[in-house]
Amino acid sequence: MRLGLNQPYFFPYIGHYALIKQVDRYIIDDVVQFTDKSWMTRNRILKPQGGWQYIHMPVKKHPVKSAIREIYVDSEKPWKKKIIKQLDYYRKAPYFSQISSLVEELLSIDSSRLSEINENITRGVCRYLRIDTPIEVLSQMQISYEPPQAPDEWGLNICRALPQITEYWNAPGGVAFYDRKKYQDAGLEIRFQKMILDEYPQKGDPFEPGLSIIDVMMFNDVDRIRQMMDHYELI
Repeated sequence: MRLGLNQPYFFPYIGHYALIKQVDRYIIDDVVQFTDKSWMTRNRILKPQGGWQYIHMPVKKHPVKSAIREIYVDSEKPWKKKIIKQLDYYRKAPYFSQISSLVEELLSIDSSRLSEINENITRGVCRYLRIDTPIEVLSQMQISYEPPQAPDEWGLNICRALPQITEYWNAPGGVAFYDRKKYQDAGLEIRFQKMILDEYPQKGDPFEPGLSIIDVMMFNDVDRIRQMMDHYELI
């Protein structure tokens, strides 16, 4: 059985959803330390002048070592309205109406907790893309795992605490610091999924790869996106 584990990201790129699609069980890790200016609070979409711009979810001040689940969004700032306004650039995209409505719906969750907002986004986009992988939240799971002694042991220790897990899947950025031998010694295979980002017609030139899933959904139907999510290699 394949396990995927990641922090709760804000409308992440297609590779994030591709990983969820390929695993048998997916866990949102909301117990690790929050990182400012990360993909948990922002992502990228196209902008009218060419190139890309950030969409951003502002958070309240917090202690440096706060866990992700302890982070709250600054609701006094009109960030949701700003994002919806930024999406106007896509008005001539073939799926603008349904995707702008989807984004607005996913942002309307009655919560100011960052982890809950991003969990809602993850679940909602997965429903739209017909990804049926079970999604769980680490802080809500009744499991006991050894405290990690190194950053690459979160996945390892959680895999060991769950039954029937034989493979741990991660994004390619982990290749540099994950010790494969730790996983092999525990009877686990660790896989790094590297996306091959297919080009598609955007409203500009040249093609801007790796943008938020919002961009992908604006220009492609669900069947095409599902094909794109299967275009990867394991490293």
